[in-house]
Amino acid sequence: MEQLKLSKHRQFGVSSEKSEYDQLSLFNEAETAAGKTAKEPELKEVKAYHRKKSRASVDRLPADLPVEVVEHSLTEDEQTCPDCGRHLHVMGHETREELKLSPAKAVIVRHVQSVYACRHCEKTSDHVPIVKAPIADVRIDKGCLFIRNSKFKKDHLVPLHSTVAAKLTEYRAFVESKIGVGNDSDYFFVTSYGHRFNTRAFEYAFQLVRPLVVFNTANPPRLYDLRHTFACNTIKRWHEAGEDLNRKLYLLSTYMGHVKPEDTYWYLSATPELLGIAARKFESRFGGDGV
Repeated sequence: MEQLKLSKHRQFGVSSEKSEYDQLSLFNEAETAAGKTAKEPELKEVKAYHRKKSRASVDRLPADLPVEVVEHSLTEDEQTCPDCGRHLHVMGHETREELKLSPAKAVIVRHVQSVYACRHCEKTSDHVPIVKAPIADVRIDKGCLFIRNSKFKKDHLVPLHSTVAAKLTEYRAFVESKIGVGNDSDYFFVTSYGHRFNTRAFEYAFQLVRPLVVFNTANPPRLYDLRHTFACNTIKRWHEAGEDLNRKLYLLSTYMGHVKPEDTYWYLSATPELLGIAARKFESRFGGDGV
């Protein structure tokens, strides 16, 4: 009977969160122990700290290097407005600099690109076409690629192997036989209709070629993985040849377009094999328990 009354009381009785014990006083030991006549501590005003915004660092080439100026301009026949056909005038220049490395010598190549506008359209039209002198990105005759606006908005040159240059020459001749001879402003890699390749088209083409050269279907490589593999294999080859990595790493950093050599040092231990090589070199010099 008592259990029935207790059950009904729990189900239908008045509920309250009030406790018969003074639970709120459990955490008041400091106030209870403190003297009531003690003075309140003085409050000190702390000045607010404002973090200064860091400005984006812009990499500058050394000022003491010689400069080789290359001017890009249109010929007289090319200085024609594409809208009205009138003569163009030079409205300004765009300048970009790249570092050219040759054995025991570094030269800054400064490209000055002329920018043209039409005076007639400036007066009579709300749309003024801006024409820039073309700069070839694929420079087969010089054996290099000009990479513009890459990571951190950097421009740099990538040298081409002779076999790659030969294949690019063969590809360009095939394209020109189909769609005609172009100029430096035309896209080098084009589709069957003569349009430019976009990133998705390159990725799709790579998916078609990949099974012919890579047989690991479980973890197929991406396009970006080729860059990573190239860096790791290059460092491994230098290790095996006994090259000075501290000196060679500057070349790899420039080739890959890194902002600073510290970004390239990551590849020294990017794979277990390279990490093992680095560990053995460290142990051979400073001692340790090699495995």
